[in-house]
Amino acid sequence: MEEKLKNKKVIIVSLISIIIFLILLLTLKDSYAYYGGSNELPIIEATIGKLKPTIDKVYIEDENKQYTNNPNPSVTIEWTDDNITEYCVTTESTCTDFKNIQEPNNKSITVTNQITLNSETNHTVNAYIKNKYGYISEVKSSSITLDTTAPTISNVTSTEITETTITVSVTGSDANGIKQYCYGTSQNDYTCTDSSNHTFSNLSAGKEYTFYFYLIDNAGNDNKANPTQKQFTTESKTAKDVVVANSKSLESEEEMQTRNAQIKSAGGNVEDDLRRFVGDKTKVIDNFICFGTTDQTQCKNNMDTYMYRIIGIDTNNRLKLIKATKVKKGSQSTFSWHNTYYDTKWNDADLYKGLNGQSPKSSDTYTCNQCFGSGSEYSYMKDTQWTNLIVKPDKWYIGDSTDNTNPSLFQKERGYNITNGDKIGLMYLSDYLYASDANTNNWLFIQNGLNDQQNTPPGSAAPSAGAEWTMTRYGYNDVHYYAWDVGKGAAYNTGLTTTYAVRPVFYIDSSMIKLKGTGIIGDPYYITNV
Repeated sequence: MEEKLKNKKVIIVSLISIIIFLILLLTLKDSYAYYGGSNELPIIEATIGKLKPTIDKVYIEDENKQYTNNPNPSVTIEWTDDNITEYCVTTESTCTDFKNIQEPNNKSITVTNQITLNSETNHTVNAYIKNKYGYISEVKSSSITLDTTAPTISNVTSTEITETTITVSVTGSDANGIKQYCYGTSQNDYTCTDSSNHTFSNLSAGKEYTFYFYLIDNAGNDNKANPTQKQFTTESKTAKDVVVANSKSLESEEEMQTRNAQIKSAGGNVEDDLRRFVGDKTKVIDNFICFGTTDQTQCKNNMDTYMYRIIGIDTNNRLKLIKATKVKKGSQSTFSWHNTYYDTKWNDADLYKGLNGQSPKSSDTYTCNQCFGSGSEYSYMKDTQWTNLIVKPDKWYIGDSTDNTNPSLFQKERGYNITNGDKIGLMYLSDYLYASDANTNNWLFIQNGLNDQQNTPPGSAAPSAGAEWTMTRYGYNDVHYYAWDVGKGAAYNTGLTTTYAVRPVFYIDSSMIKLKGTGIIGDPYYITNV
């Protein structure tokens, strides 16, 4: 009996020892794991199963993100284990500051303001999780580079410009790469793409635009607060298109057809091929154009040299120009049509020769001896860049008339012509009269008083002008000792040796030039492609 009792005591003591041993092992394992041990005790694992949790993913701000401009970025941890109660994130090699998870049934957590990136370099963030049994996961890491420096733009260039589009190329730089290029028509309207090239479309021809550019780098930095500004100008339309689009005093196609119907009704057999500016004083005067300079300011400051007027546009899209002020040669500003009263056609006249750089028959002080052509003080008339724009007309009409009323005058002028004439002529008398208003006040061809025109509003009387020569001779019964001159709203016939003002006339091909401006005296058209 005593022997049995003794054996029973031994068994009880053994069981108690085993239980104590197991308790000690469990306590030892928890402590070992808590302080970063391997957590590998095979006996316990075999007894209660594998309890060590596993982190599936760790990422900073966004998955696969490599750069950030936030020194306190968010960190996301994801797992599949149950009963996760704590986490820890750090930029150090070990982590001791575990924090509670408020929703332990969740499978992820995103935390903010848990780490601080102190320098613009690559940083490694380490993460751990712990389950309710106290088991800690292996470390899971993610790397990111702090970048708080905005990208910079070094250049913006145009690669193609048309009348309605401007294509640009942006050159930029950033230490960690550019993510997007942003293009704006204003500082409040941007389009951002991953391309360094962009086309602005639906633009107006011949207009200057200011565009705005900024960059976004891979960290999210941008220079939007200080965008790069750049001006580009679309291609101008053809000169004809610009003039037609802007001009309010240019007659319509229908008005041109009406005039030709009147010419035909009066017995004429040659139609007028010129769509004309008409000097109705109620209209805006908008046929001013610069020639000889591409600098509009220089033209406005030197009107006597560079300012012209457009008489009209012919059916070959040529602009017929007349000098806005009279020709001057030194102190001389009036010249004779010819040096004698003898019967002289325009192509034999001293004035014709002098305007075209030829030597006139007479060299007296009244003769235009190269007063405008090569050798004159108008230096651009010796520059082929400008003279090549001047085209010879198909014909110069040099018929005579004693009639100073259109349309009969128009037909008589065209009774005789020359087809091999030079480039420079004068206006026809019909040019002047067709551009006059009902009271023969001519707002378009006044050769003096340009400032008066600028300051006189439409509806007022036209400023007066001195007498000037036309190319049309006054003639009857084959006697042609006179030429028509105009001024102060009327036409007169005068002896050829009389000295009057001279304003050259010539044609330029509108397809060869690009224009800017609106044609008014304060904003004259000017050629941009010479």
